[in-house]
Amino acid sequence: MGDDTGNVTNYNPEIDMHIVPTEDEIAQSNLLRNEAWQNIHHILKEELSENDMNELRAAFYDVSGGYLFKRK
Repeated sequence: MGDDTGNVTNYNPEIDMHIVPTEDEIAQSNLLRNEAWQNIHHILKEELSENDMNELRAAFYDVSGGYLFKRK
């Protein structure tokens, strides 16, 4: 199976062809990914410029796209 660390599972098909998330798992993961971003944004909003925050947001969603977020 894929790399399962903490609250995320790497379901990138290039890494493991055996993990196929359901639509419900993907929907829940997207909600949790958005929640994680909101937490990051809240913590860093006073520290980063708007441009830096936009770059961080783009990087976060780009990198986290191959992971399935789940609650512990």
